[in-house]
Amino acid sequence: MACWFQKAAKLAHSGAQDKLAYPYLHGYVVEADLAQFYTWHRIAAENGIFLALEVRENIKNKMTTEERLLSDLLSREYIKKYRKNIH
Repeated sequence: MACWFQKAAKLAHSGAQDKLAYPYLHGYVVEADLAQFYTWHRIAAENGIFLALEVRENIKNKMTTEERLLSDLLSREYIKKYRKNIH
C-alpha cells in the first residue's frame, strides 16, 4: 500500500503525501524516520492539507537538530519536485 501512496505523492497528490508520512513515524514497512515524516507533512501542508501543519509542529519538538536540518534540506528538494503547480 505504501508503494501506491508514494507514487501518488510524487505526482503531487496532497492526500497521499499526508498518508505517506505516517509509515515514517511508526516504522511501518519503512524504517522510522522523523525527518521523512516531517518532510512529507510539510509538502502535504504546502499542497493544501492544513491539518498537516498542526501534526508537523507537534513532531518538530521531538526532533533532534540533525533531523531538523535533514528535513529542511529534503523539504526544499521535495517542494521543487512534488508541489502542485497552481496557476
